[in-house]
Amino acid sequence: MMMSATKYLGQGMYTPSEAAMYARVSPQLISRWIHGNRSGAAAIRSQFAAEEKTVTFLDLMQAMAVRAIRAQGEVQLRAIREAVDTAAKRGITYPFARRHTTFIYADRILLKVEDGELIDASGDARGHPNLRRVVEIYMQDVGYGADGLANNFTAREEDGVKIVMSPGYKFGEPVVHPSGISALTLWEACNAEGGIAEAAKAFGVSETEVLVAYRYVDSIRPATAA
Repeated sequence: MMMSATKYLGQGMYTPSEAAMYARVSPQLISRWIHGNRSGAAAIRSQFAAEEKTVTFLDLMQAMAVRAIRAQGEVQLRAIREAVDTAAKRGITYPFARRHTTFIYADRILLKVEDGELIDASGDARGHPNLRRVVEIYMQDVGYGADGLANNFTAREEDGVKIVMSPGYKFGEPVVHPSGISALTLWEACNAEGGIAEAAKAFGVSETEVLVAYRYVDSIRPATAA
């Protein structure tokens, strides 16, 4: 089916496998969380129709929130979906792609988006002493636009070099700054050219940029059997 490419511009576009690599989970989990499958409905509301099987930057940021919540162990996807649906009823789209605080109460999820009130589907857990905050460390590296939605993510920062994902640049691919070259490109060049110095010379960048790019890509690549 032919689809218009214009609606994807500036959104960041990934395959489920790519998004899974960046979020550091399995492709099966990403697909379940974002699009749903035979096991159940999606946990979030994806930016585009589920049948397109595309993953946008906002979808990826929401998936990282789901990963943090699921790391708590006892929270079901149903609870996350209820929190998203409750936020939508209040006119808040993509709540997990905004500045937010997530709380767990029993088997439920409560959300506080920006500086707003606590969003609780049932309304009976506000102020309860057993509310437990979810640690979402990745949010320290997320930047937000004037619309309140995430618009960049610093995936790694080391020795003055940053690897940044921004939906409006190179389709959201991780890019090394200050050079602006794809981290994956420098990783591949390092392997093809035979080393850090050789890759740096080939692309006219510092060896530090190549090294940071290599370390980053190496850390997110799926493990392979020996």
